[in-house]
Amino acid sequence: MVNIYQISLTLATSTVLGFAVCLPAGAATLYSIASLGSLGADRNGFNYSTPLAINNNGQVAGSSTSRKGTRAFLWDKNQGMQNLGVLRGGQESVAYGINNNGQLVGYSTDFNQTSAFVWDKKRGMQNLGFLDNSQGKYSYSEAMAINDKGQVVGFSSSSNGERAFLWDKKQGMQDLGIFSSGSFGSSQANDINNEGQVVGYADTYTGDRAFIWERNQGLQSLGVKSGYPQSQATAINSQAQVVGYLYDYAGRNPKAPTRAFVWDKTNGMKDLGVLDATSSGVTYSQATDINRQGQIVGYSSSKTGSVGFFWENGLMQNLNLLISPNSGWTLYDAWGINDTGEIIGSGALNGQSQAFLLTPSTGSSQTSTSGDKNDVKDTAYTEKIVAVTPGPNPNVGVSTSSQSIPESSTILALLSVAAFGFTCASGQQNQHKTAQER
Repeated sequence: MVNIYQISLTLATSTVLGFAVCLPAGAATLYSIASLGSLGADRNGFNYSTPLAINNNGQVAGSSTSRKGTRAFLWDKNQGMQNLGVLRGGQESVAYGINNNGQLVGYSTDFNQTSAFVWDKKRGMQNLGFLDNSQGKYSYSEAMAINDKGQVVGFSSSSNGERAFLWDKKQGMQDLGIFSSGSFGSSQANDINNEGQVVGYADTYTGDRAFIWERNQGLQSLGVKSGYPQSQATAINSQAQVVGYLYDYAGRNPKAPTRAFVWDKTNGMKDLGVLDATSSGVTYSQATDINRQGQIVGYSSSKTGSVGFFWENGLMQNLNLLISPNSGWTLYDAWGINDTGEIIGSGALNGQSQAFLLTPSTGSSQTSTSGDKNDVKDTAYTEKIVAVTPGPNPNVGVSTSSQSIPESSTILALLSVAAFGFTCASGQQNQHKTAQER
């Protein structure tokens, strides 16, 4: 199975160095934008950061270059970006998730063994261990999300394959199981809400399936849709609404390999479409997060490449059309949205790679003429997949003496990477058509 972060990051950043978005004159400004900076340039001169999660206090988790390599960070409006360091012996770290108590989760690696961690201000970085030590020094685990109760989800190596896990202080790391009838198979958990509902994906004989896990019911398949035989779930909100993406990497749908979706128990799975469905090239979309209000963010193909989107009430909007056209920014993706509507993602400021924070403007209305007004009517397949769920497993391989290695953050810097330009002359002559992305 492929790590969702690696798949998404590859697709979303593939256009970072090559495209600029042409914004129509007079576009409504619905968000103010700020750069999150970085921890400094690495030894090769690269200088960038990737924000991956945001809590309701506006604190951001992610990863950044630094003088000593990639480091997990915590960012807030008062202190800026803080380097979280690595586990003892570690070389790199990444933070994937953050809860409203300021606890972060992610992984630290020495390039042989990768270990999931939880971090807080009092205890620093703590190693969560593995489901078992069957892989020896090559054992691995990564923590993807944490809820306000301190429950952590992610995935770990095990003697039965890569498995989704749920971790808490009392029971340690629990294997959430698989769909397959045999003992060997793979699964990954990507998010958990405060009700303890977990989402992710698990493999089947016909490909990956997005799942929701509940303690009394185990893994439940969210299904797939016509033309897209596989699915993965990336996030869940407090209302048990789930987002993710459908995909077909087997080449049967080469011009539309992925589609963002939203799912709930009442309405099932809905294809969110794409920003530009008229392009003769490859069109795609992936949903990365959903807040309490059901607002969704992610990224999609457009006429000018990959751009971040905001979706609400059936309308997908290009984030580049919701900021000032004179800001100098190009927004390539969106990785998170909190319950106050703040959005994080990656883009470029005057051609230089930057992580951004969007804040809704006071009194602004989430209304735009850009977007996807055409709902996709494909019906979801009905599947009966039996999940195999082992009992709770003890936390194996935890080094209680593992402590984070404190590091001082280096100065903030900008990545000097030239971006290929797109001329906006023709776009300005067709402003209304450009705004109508689909």
